[in-house]
Amino acid sequence: MPRQLVRRRKKTVMQRYAHFLAHHPFLILTLTFCANIVLLLVIVCTDSLPAFDDPQAGFEPRGSLINQRAQAWRNFLERDGVVQPSTRRKATTTKPVAARQNAPVQEIGTGNGDADYDFVEGLRNSTVKENVFSSSGMASLGPITQPRGFFCSRPLLGHAKLILRRKDAGNLLNLEGIRELCQLDADIRRLDEFQSCSEESADTGRLCRTWNLPNYVAVLAGKTSCHQLEEHDIRNVLNLTATCLPFYRSGQLKADCSTSEDDGKTMQEDTITCPGVPTDCIKDSSIYHLLYFISDKESRETGYSSMKHTLAVLPVWSSPAALPLYRALQWGNFTRPDDDGPIQVIGMEMGLGDRLFNTALLEDTLYVGVAAGVVVVVLWLYTGSLFVTLMNLMAIFFSLVVSYFLYVFVFRLTFFPFMNLLTCVIIVAIGADALVIFARLWHLAKTEKDDGRFEKVVHATFRHAAQAILVSSLTASAALFSDIVNPIIAIRCFSIFAGLTVLVHLFFAVTWMPACFVVADKWGSSVYVCGVFAGTLLSCDTKSPVCRLLYRCRCLHSGLRQYCDYFRIFFEKLLPCLVIRLKWMWMASFVLLTVGACVVVFVFPGLQLASGRTFSLWNSGHPSEQYRLLKDRFAFEENRNLNNNEKVSLHFVWGVLALNQAALLDPTDTGITTMDGRFNMSDPLSQIWMLKFCADLRQQTFFDNSTQSDNACYFDSFMLWMETGACSGHSQFPYPPATFIRCVHTFSNSFPQAKHFGPNFNSLHQIDSFVLRLQTSQLFSHSYTAMQQLHQHVDQWFTAALRTAPPSLQGAWFTGDFAFFDLQQSLISGTALSLIVSLFVAFLVLFFTTLNVGVSLIAITVIAGIMLATTAALVLMEWQLSVFESTIIGLAIGLSVDFTLHYAVSYCCAESYEERELKTNIVISEMASCVTMSAVTTFLAGALMIPSDILFYRQLGLFIITVTAISLLYATIFLPACLAVLGPQGAFLQFHYPSCRPLCCRPDPSKLVEKSMHSSAEFDTTYTTGGTYDHHRETKQCFHQSINQPYQGKALRSPSAAANNHHVVVISATPEQPPKTHPALLLDVDPDLADEETDSVGELGSVPTSRGPSRGTSLIRRSQQASRGIFPWDYIMQRLPLSRHFSVAGSSVIYIDADVRSVTSSMGLEGPAVLPNRREDVPEVWVRRTTE
Repeated sequence: MPRQLVRRRKKTVMQRYAHFLAHHPFLILTLTFCANIVLLLVIVCTDSLPAFDDPQAGFEPRGSLINQRAQAWRNFLERDGVVQPSTRRKATTTKPVAARQNAPVQEIGTGNGDADYDFVEGLRNSTVKENVFSSSGMASLGPITQPRGFFCSRPLLGHAKLILRRKDAGNLLNLEGIRELCQLDADIRRLDEFQSCSEESADTGRLCRTWNLPNYVAVLAGKTSCHQLEEHDIRNVLNLTATCLPFYRSGQLKADCSTSEDDGKTMQEDTITCPGVPTDCIKDSSIYHLLYFISDKESRETGYSSMKHTLAVLPVWSSPAALPLYRALQWGNFTRPDDDGPIQVIGMEMGLGDRLFNTALLEDTLYVGVAAGVVVVVLWLYTGSLFVTLMNLMAIFFSLVVSYFLYVFVFRLTFFPFMNLLTCVIIVAIGADALVIFARLWHLAKTEKDDGRFEKVVHATFRHAAQAILVSSLTASAALFSDIVNPIIAIRCFSIFAGLTVLVHLFFAVTWMPACFVVADKWGSSVYVCGVFAGTLLSCDTKSPVCRLLYRCRCLHSGLRQYCDYFRIFFEKLLPCLVIRLKWMWMASFVLLTVGACVVVFVFPGLQLASGRTFSLWNSGHPSEQYRLLKDRFAFEENRNLNNNEKVSLHFVWGVLALNQAALLDPTDTGITTMDGRFNMSDPLSQIWMLKFCADLRQQTFFDNSTQSDNACYFDSFMLWMETGACSGHSQFPYPPATFIRCVHTFSNSFPQAKHFGPNFNSLHQIDSFVLRLQTSQLFSHSYTAMQQLHQHVDQWFTAALRTAPPSLQGAWFTGDFAFFDLQQSLISGTALSLIVSLFVAFLVLFFTTLNVGVSLIAITVIAGIMLATTAALVLMEWQLSVFESTIIGLAIGLSVDFTLHYAVSYCCAESYEERELKTNIVISEMASCVTMSAVTTFLAGALMIPSDILFYRQLGLFIITVTAISLLYATIFLPACLAVLGPQGAFLQFHYPSCRPLCCRPDPSKLVEKSMHSSAEFDTTYTTGGTYDHHRETKQCFHQSINQPYQGKALRSPSAAANNHHVVVISATPEQPPKTHPALLLDVDPDLADEETDSVGELGSVPTSRGPSRGTSLIRRSQQASRGIFPWDYIMQRLPLSRHFSVAGSSVIYIDADVRSVTSSMGLEGPAVLPNRREDVPEVWVRRTTE
């Protein structure tokens, strides 16, 4: 064939990129590595690392109506540098308490969000002034006498507190229990951490005693130490406590009942402030403290017949300085039930809150590292290359670095919530999935004997893997980005960072990962290196640790490979059989399971909202969480909660616009105050309407008439004052604007109110705003329904009232104690909206990937079932919808859609198969093993997060385990069963993207065949000499004639190939001669040339991720014998098994690498795999060779 007849096709962009990957992998790795190191240095050197000073920052909705009003109210209170007075009340005693000279002095903060104690202030290096901690509404304990020299002072809420119990849950109110508590106190006091931060007595300089049960019993028994107590001492104290208990319950025994102390002299009995209470109960404060602080509710209810829990108050201030002591107790033989000692410290409160959380957050990243390490080992065993696995882990790390750089420096986002750290776990799972897919396709491409040049392997793998990874990454990132519709700030920031990380990892998956595989393939994987060197090392020193390690590495890999056949048989033979034959049973079972999940989520028990004002940060077994759960057993904490149950307050505001101009992604940005320029309270119409408004307000059911007088409204009080004539020169109501302003100013000065309540004046002495404050009749509640009813009632009434107001007053709004209700409402609406958006986005990705409406609908139904089943499982685990849970549930689609997507795409790529069951069989056999391995790595990553002390990490681990297991079952069993029953057959409902090839780019098939002949001639010259070239040229001419003259029925066969059973079926197809009337010619292939590859076949459309084409069809030699049979097209199309699907054009050659006897003699379903092309505009056929 003349060289000028050959027309070479221009390489596509993907082919050029595959060529670059195959020849320059180190360039890609080097450039990518250097770029990421630069970004990492920028982050570190600019001190832009995240800090988690407030773990609950961002747990508020931003943009909701209630939030806008609340933020506008806070800005209004803080304008001009004036802040609303604090509602906290502090009581200070006059008795100072000495502190250790060397103790670190800091202000005492809250222990956590719900331990809202008042701070100890005025703490200095030399002394500690005693401050009584009291929440709003809590009475001071008053002056209390103590036995001189026993306790340094009285217990305060600002002291560190421990909750103790016996490990066998036995009674503490006996001699054995008291002595065990006494010994535990001695063990704690011997700790260096305790001695460094404990208070000292001002008189003796010794460490102050602990306020605990043994010491109070010793005080009441008149002993100087709890070690001196006897059985009768305890019995006498219990009798005294039982005598005083009724007076405590009735309220007669109070904190200020005890006699006071003045220079060591006790006052006479007539100075006792609690008449009727026995003298023994009030001779000092020990009985009251024992009842109020030390004993739990159960012991008080049983009359102190038994006690399971008790409180110990340490002479250590609750502050960050107590962190070493907290750690010593937590990791010593005190808190763990398996440690030595009969007493266990189950709960601790030392005011560490955020400091402790930040420390634990760093420590628990160890679990993330362990999870990554286990995943690395599993992936190493799967891929057979430690180099590729470690480089994939590095790609995951670089993905986090680049996404953080984009988050901070490109998008200029300053708030980084700690929830963003869960992205590490998500990206490990996604990265493992990508590596499994690429490794699987790389292995399939390498097993193709005639794939030819190495870059063809890279191109085939990259083409298929890029599609699968692109689809899964885009779906996951889109599902994560959909959470941006949630109004919670922390969830929005998480959605941005997680979505960015997935997209950045997609870049590494198509650049870094293929280059790593190329390098590993060219220079050898770690397992093969082990195999090469193991034998050498064993021959020199069998005791060498390195030698043994390499040998075990080799043996481990070899042993695992022996089990691969069992897994292959299960996934390719047994599993498809079980799913397809029992498809109706599987469908019914999963449908019933989904219906049951709907009942659990929406009916009973239902997904409940969070019932607490604060959010738990710790695992239920953590000492801080145990204290939060058990603290209400003690009277002083219970009293705080009762006093905190105040009635809901409302503020009606005029003159300020409820505009929140704060950043939507920064909780520290509070915006500015915007005044309402239309507001004019001095207008006569405004005066009349305000007076009517006050009258209507008193008639509402939410108005609390029991605590407010009839003139509680400002205008009522102002009118009564005006009637007294205090403001001279006024006229009748309504008053002229000037008179009204002057009299209001005078009235406000005469009867001052709290700052910003009532009328507020600007610098020109004009009324620029007005605030009306009232207290409702409803107590504050964490119940969503109760607060929703109150808010709706007030909103509907106030909105209707404003419709009748003059224009200058219609810009009013109200706010109140609705922050928690707003959070609950935002969680409900935001979670539902994000799930709907995620489902919609997943459907779009499915459709544009598969281009099949039927498959997309079935797949999205399965995904919805996964979400419902996952949520139902979380409900049964007693999860409540809070910020953490809302974030985690939003991840359901992102983590569950990948498995379903792989099966759906694979099904659609088999459009040339007619039978549903046949399609489903191929889909399961090809995708089940890959999907299962990806699920195993994700499952392990979640399981290793469960031991974490941080609740969010633990919940994330449980969620990953749950969603992975459910997704695997639904995608591998339910989806194939649905496809086997309802899946589209053939190309039904299958769309195709438009192509420009028929217009301008479609090559001439005959020229492609001529090119094939020319390419093979070039190849032959490298292996033959002399006249061999003429012989091959004659062969090519004969072959070309057989293509153009299909009815001759001539069969060509090479003697040299007969023994190797390499055969080719040639079918000519032209528009003039329909394909099904053409015979098939059996041709033989020279085995010496079987590895040659050509570009004679032009690909059309997309193929599944695990399928690759065959090449080398032009290597034909003249046959000297006739074929044993010629088969028509109808036979090939109907009789031979159709096990592979390709949609390609550019050649009319079918290549079969199988024994011809399987076609000519048996004529059964064991023949070679042949697939006709069903596209009318492309009559050529290309079928994958079999490897049997």
